[in-house]
Amino acid sequence: MCREPGMKCLLILCALLGATLISTLSLAAESVTQGEHFAFEPESYVGRTWPYTLTTTGSIELPGFDPSEQEATVTLAANVQLSVSPQEDSGQFSFSLTFVNAHSEGFPEDLGRTLTGTVLHGHLDARGRIDRIETPEALTNLGIDSMDLFWGLVVPIPAAEDLGKSTWRANVTRENLGPQRTRIMRLNATYTRQGTRVWSGHSLEAVTARLRGNTSFRDGTSHTEIQEIGHALFYVDPATGVTQVSSVSKVTSVDIINPGNETLRLRNSLTTTLEIDSEKRAQVSPSEPVDRSTEPPVSTEDEVASVDQAETQPRSVDTDTPASGEAISAPADPDALSAGDESNWSYRDPAGRFTLKLPADWEEADVTLTLRSTSLSLDEPRRRLDVYVVSLPSPSASAQSIARSALTTYQETQRGFTLIQDAVPTTLDGESAALAHYEYETANAAEYREWSLFARRGERAYYLQYATPLEVDPTLARVEFDHIAQAFRYGPTPTGAVSPDLLKGSLQRYEDPEGAYSLLVPFLWPLVERNPESGTTSFTEIGGNGYLNLFAQPGATGFSAEQIVAAWKEQWSEEDGFQLIQDVTPKRVAGRDGAELVYQWRPDQEREWTRRLQATVIGDTFYAVALDYPSSGYEERLTTFRDIFSSFSVKDEQDMMPDVSETQTPTQESTQTPSIPEANSTPDEPQERITSSEQLIPDPLSEGHTLLLGRLLTRYPGESGREIEEPAKQVRVYVTTGGVETLTESTDSDGFVFLPNLPPLEDGNEYRITRIEGRVFGFTQDVAVTFENLTQEVGKEGLVNIGTVILTLDASRSITVEVERGLSVVTGRTSPLERFISTYPSTAWSQRVQRAIDHETN
Repeated sequence: MCREPGMKCLLILCALLGATLISTLSLAAESVTQGEHFAFEPESYVGRTWPYTLTTTGSIELPGFDPSEQEATVTLAANVQLSVSPQEDSGQFSFSLTFVNAHSEGFPEDLGRTLTGTVLHGHLDARGRIDRIETPEALTNLGIDSMDLFWGLVVPIPAAEDLGKSTWRANVTRENLGPQRTRIMRLNATYTRQGTRVWSGHSLEAVTARLRGNTSFRDGTSHTEIQEIGHALFYVDPATGVTQVSSVSKVTSVDIINPGNETLRLRNSLTTTLEIDSEKRAQVSPSEPVDRSTEPPVSTEDEVASVDQAETQPRSVDTDTPASGEAISAPADPDALSAGDESNWSYRDPAGRFTLKLPADWEEADVTLTLRSTSLSLDEPRRRLDVYVVSLPSPSASAQSIARSALTTYQETQRGFTLIQDAVPTTLDGESAALAHYEYETANAAEYREWSLFARRGERAYYLQYATPLEVDPTLARVEFDHIAQAFRYGPTPTGAVSPDLLKGSLQRYEDPEGAYSLLVPFLWPLVERNPESGTTSFTEIGGNGYLNLFAQPGATGFSAEQIVAAWKEQWSEEDGFQLIQDVTPKRVAGRDGAELVYQWRPDQEREWTRRLQATVIGDTFYAVALDYPSSGYEERLTTFRDIFSSFSVKDEQDMMPDVSETQTPTQESTQTPSIPEANSTPDEPQERITSSEQLIPDPLSEGHTLLLGRLLTRYPGESGREIEEPAKQVRVYVTTGGVETLTESTDSDGFVFLPNLPPLEDGNEYRITRIEGRVFGFTQDVAVTFENLTQEVGKEGLVNIGTVILTLDASRSITVEVERGLSVVTGRTSPLERFISTYPSTAWSQRVQRAIDHETN
């Protein structure tokens, strides 16, 4: 059902999955140079007092049968001291944690006052795992365990069998899981070394971790299921193994199933950062100074936002020599910078989200607009100013956590990233902000320095970023940035809206790249998605107030546009606040008989939306144009909307006849009405046909050798919070044969991979896909995705068909894998078998593949 504007959830027909496999993955950037120590070193901890600052943010749900009214956004900030005693005969280390002071917000009681002065006792085992830790009753009553707060203190040592490996396990036992009573759960933790990273001028060893755990129990007539997932990132002193800074995000879900199948779900989502305070440590116990890593990296929810921002978030273009750590301060009269001053020039965002007052030479700047960004660039000297208005990394995100999320993304994805000045508190137009300064390299190896201001305005994050090449005088650049920042002004709302006049004046014709249709589209509604496979093209107004979706889908033979639109209306009528404005009515569309529908609905409590849909059927293809806009602004823009619809044109049916040599013959005649897939996916590029395929696929070496076929698709949060689906292009796939030999092959531009002549397997063995490497999930550099249990036996005709593997990055930074195995008539997608036949029709493998297709068809 369409719960959101933009047809994010529109589906008429559900695709049937041949088989589905759910697996878990770990996602990590490529390792770099590794340091000497990267885990728990007892002699470094014992006999000393280690001051840490702790910050926990997130949300908790309290016991009750209406969790939607029980959720609280919370923050806990504290100074704590860790003391570790010498090793005992049992091999354990006793430790204590003292809350020197604490402050809390959002909790149902003054948790900060309760915790201040509290001392917690616990044990570490010889590897550094937390074996036991006390939990105050005040936390237990909230479903929070001390493990939630202090799991990031130590990176455990690998077990003997894992020494020298980059990945190892260190499982722990959870004893306190919530307010019901003590329950025991095994928490599986997988650690991965990421090598040396430069953070705030210091070289630290980076280690990531993935957490998973679940348990269930009965209590009388109730059945309780508990699941916990999480991610962590540690920065460790390579000289001592002491954790300098860590960020741990965990989501704990508790489902209490009562008689009658009434289920209560409680869900706590918390992110905790721990950072060592080197200055206080020097006062408490003499020792070598420990480098302070400034703001910690983030994980899970903040990291997920980073994935979203890896595509649209600032990839700053530079920073300069170390700037002072002083915060930007506004002049006594901020408007004096430009008021009545001809040396300044104003730029107003077309959606009214912000206003800039810039030096006069910026009037010649090239301006580039995307859905979430505004970029102004100058050539002499080269300078670039970017303003991003993006989704928050988490609902409770502050300016500091927004900065932390962005900087961590840059650290992990931007080539040559070096943090010069970590985020320091300041203001932007009177709102809290954080200022950072760093350097990095572009794809063509150009070096830049950049200053960034991060702030929150309502339910959006703002980034103001100024970049110059390293050769530009950093002092002059910083002065210009300060003036720009001081004169920056927010608009009335962070979403804004393009005015009716600007909207009408920005119309320009959009031509479908495949030549099927064209229409007028506002320039201020940039293209955000195009998926030739599903026939979907989507545009979104900057700020997210309007959506325009176009559909060109085959399979409409025997149906009229009125029939299909009427079927859609029946489903949409179940939406909240559904109200017909105009029922399905005959309408001339693109010069043909068609249908029109107009209705209103309320996807949330904040605003009502209006949708106008026009559709027609030409030959076997169903064409539809759908426009969504908030009802409050719909009527005053109606003239422009009518111009958009009336401009829609489709080529003559004869001009659109497909080239038989380039088109795959359907395996069976379609008897389904066209479906509207989710309009929130990034399109596959047009398929590249290989003409000399016989030369690219070697013949079978023997009857026992096999051919692996598959496809990789990725899904991840994209622009405006919508999920992007795209093929994993040019990604290396690693396959182990019976645990003995590893082979690799790269995917093509559509994500298909074909690996011929896999060696025969012994009885009982399987082919195992161990990992993939490449630019996936919107990252600008290669990352590695490691599989734990993605295996496949030899199937029909001696083929290893892994099917279509769909990797989805969700809001908790977890990755799930769905595997579709079936032909296109079942799944709605071209299968690897079908793609192989159409691409390599004459190879010696084709007979095997065709027989496998025939077997599935029959």
